[in-house]
Amino acid sequence: MAAYWRRFTFFFCFFLSATPWLWAAAGREGASFLDIPVGAEPAALGSAYTALATNAYATAWNPAGLALVDVPEISGMHLSYLASINYEHLSAAIPWHEGDVGRGFGASIQSLGSGSMDQRDDTGTKIGSFSSSFASYSLGYGQTISEESSVGIMVKAIREKISDVSASAYAADFGWLYLPRADLTLGVAASNIGTALKLVDQSDPLPVQARVGAAWRPSTDFQLSDDVIYRRHGPLANAFGVEWSNSTYFALRAGYNTSHTKELSVASGFSAGAAIRYWGQEFAYAWVPFGDLGNTHYFSLLIRFSTQPRPDRAYPDLPKVRLRRANDEEGDTGSFDSADKVHAHAAEPPASGYHDYGNVYDILSDEEKKSLKKQNYKAPKSEEFKEDDDQ
Repeated sequence: MAAYWRRFTFFFCFFLSATPWLWAAAGREGASFLDIPVGAEPAALGSAYTALATNAYATAWNPAGLALVDVPEISGMHLSYLASINYEHLSAAIPWHEGDVGRGFGASIQSLGSGSMDQRDDTGTKIGSFSSSFASYSLGYGQTISEESSVGIMVKAIREKISDVSASAYAADFGWLYLPRADLTLGVAASNIGTALKLVDQSDPLPVQARVGAAWRPSTDFQLSDDVIYRRHGPLANAFGVEWSNSTYFALRAGYNTSHTKELSVASGFSAGAAIRYWGQEFAYAWVPFGDLGNTHYFSLLIRFSTQPRPDRAYPDLPKVRLRRANDEEGDTGSFDSADKVHAHAAEPPASGYHDYGNVYDILSDEEKKSLKKQNYKAPKSEEFKEDDDQ
């Protein structure tokens, strides 16, 4: 048992020193790896992603976003963390819209491993080596509850293993998204609410946190996001992110997070990244510094099963584009638009006299739309008039 304690203490201290995000919670929380940001896009934005998680990253950031995924998506991430620690993430989001209700399912795996580490006795003599690993396996569901809002839940199993000692815990994440208007999204998420993680005879609570976020797109080129972060064992923090992109092919990102600036330095709160998009897919990179401890590098890939980019990327002026229902000539069919249909709608010319199609024409009633169609309808010429024209 003494050997277990020596190995546990060594790795526990090493892991906490290599995870400055969690210094405020040192010694009081287990499964601290769950607080490490997932995805190069969220990391580059300073982790201000609660209101932006409407893709495969929703499984880690806000399960309510699963209801707004328009086509199946898969995300994968590799993080070269501090020292010899590597962090991997794989997630999938699958939409299942029926009638006027948007639904989506999600699954994800998070894994952090230290690799081989030296094991030493009380005198510092090397007596062997051991490895450690942390993992989380999650399943989730999201659903719209109105045209403006959606809710979601993720359930997860957490496993921690150090040498031949292991522990397990179970938890749930909850989320809510609200889209009051075309250029603004609000989000709330609560994460890691569950049982304690017990290793040997030490029991530690999970890193519970709550986030309140907002995302605003003031123009087609810019997107701003902000999160207020509350942790049960830690100071209140703020995260801010900005993205610039004047085309559907690339983006530049930057962010700032105050979670660990007190322990390190003001400069350590900055982050930056870039993304390349092609045929609707995205490869992203993020750089997150930790002062004297070094830098971390994120690489992630977001794959959409569609050649079209995300609707809000290509046509940000369309309101609630992924919540909008398709309309046929007779009225509302009650079915949600696919990605291809959304782009087809965006390509349609606005009704005569209505220059802001997204903000005006879409909010008209069915009777008003039919009236407009009648006013703009031109009857075909009769055969008699056709003959006159030919002459």
